[in-house]
Amino acid sequence: MQDSRVWIAGLSDEAGADSWLAAAMKELGEPDKEEVGKLEQFVDGVLWGHLQYSDGPEKYGVRKSLFYYQPDKMPADYYRNDLNWKSWTSWSQKASEAVDRSFNYPHVASAYWVMYRLARNHPGLVTNHPWQWYLDHAYQTTMGMMKLAPYYTQFGQMEAMFLYRSSTISSAKA
Repeated sequence: MQDSRVWIAGLSDEAGADSWLAAAMKELGEPDKEEVGKLEQFVDGVLWGHLQYSDGPEKYGVRKSLFYYQPDKMPADYYRNDLNWKSWTSWSQKASEAVDRSFNYPHVASAYWVMYRLARNHPGLVTNHPWQWYLDHAYQTTMGMMKLAPYYTQFGQMEAMFLYRSSTISSAKA
């Protein structure tokens, strides 16, 4: 429920998105109506309109995290006191709402793509939206990444990750 690396508890980035994206990808090989129903609830109740903005100037932007560390906005006993919250990984609400981290977009686009494939290839399996809705959201998420988080997209996600990790290591040594 909590981690001082707020993207993990906040369902984003590599560590926070792994579980829900793996659950979605599993459905491509062995779709299960009950599990797909849970994914539909996740898409409509967590991804669209929460992890991903559904309106305004940042529409289709993907937040860095749904979880954040900001004790002045929460009850005194809300955050676990056994975690190190004095780190760059403990983003504030404002930092967690930023959409400039392009690494977060492929997870969301992939979830929509899975739902598109399931809806198109298995009539009646997906009922919340037609396949076109999911395909359009995968596309718009990709376009949102290029518009709202353009820096690393010029290199490609894997090359950008290498550049990011290299600059982090270099600055740590300095």
